[in-house]
Amino acid sequence: MKKEATLVELNMNEDKTKYMQIERKGIKHITHLKIHNFIFENLENFNYLGSILNADNKMNIEIAEKIAKMQQSILCQFKTNKIKNAERIAKMQQSILCQFKTNKIKIAERIAKMQQSILCQFKTNKIKIAERIAKMQQSILCQFKTNKIKIAERIAKMQQSILCQFKTNKIKIAERIAKMQQSILCQFKTNKIKIAERIAKMQQSILCQFKTNKIKIAERTAKMQQSIVCQFKTNKIKIAERIAKMQQSILCQFKTNKIKIAERTAKRQQSILCQFKTNKIKTPK
Repeated sequence: MKKEATLVELNMNEDKTKYMQIERKGIKHITHLKIHNFIFENLENFNYLGSILNADNKMNIEIAEKIAKMQQSILCQFKTNKIKNAERIAKMQQSILCQFKTNKIKIAERIAKMQQSILCQFKTNKIKIAERIAKMQQSILCQFKTNKIKIAERIAKMQQSILCQFKTNKIKIAERIAKMQQSILCQFKTNKIKIAERIAKMQQSILCQFKTNKIKIAERTAKMQQSIVCQFKTNKIKIAERIAKMQQSILCQFKTNKIKIAERTAKRQQSILCQFKTNKIKTPK
């Protein structure tokens, strides 16, 4: 080997030249190889083109190294995936917070719209009730005026017929006039009772309508409370305060309207009684 190396202008290096003997059964007590003045080291394992050669012709060391490399690569992938997952979780949290804020704004807008619609319905119902009361009052006054005119016409006709037929019998005529006055007074009393009954029925119907509207408003507020509690458990205190304020405002409006209607009905009753009294005074004796 030395001769061949000198021919090619190379030198033998015993530190870099090594040897390995491979057998299936394995080799024990292997020593270094001595050739002339050179001593070559014996190896049990040797790396050749990425694979490990062994004197026992086994693959245990190569498999262990490959497993270690695989573990390192898996750990690196796990770390990278962990970072990616953390970034994804952060993005998801930001998107959830944005959605929560948008939903919060939408729910506040819905509550405002519902409050406006309830107030509009209450105002429209108030106007309709006032219009109905005015129409009923007008119809009662018209009936009263027509009955008054008819009674006056009948009295005039009866007086003329009695005066034409019985000029000589003044006493009988006076008695008949007294009876007619009594009958007319009875009719006026009966009409007065009927008008009072009608006014009482009107008051009861108006109170029933107000109570039904109050119950409906209470049901709506209860539904609103349930929906708001389901959607915002965290904001219970603020929502409860808003609902309490809404209920107080609705109750105040209902009380004010109730007092105004009671005052109007009282004034109308007084005006009707005054008209009856004036009519009673005007009737001929």
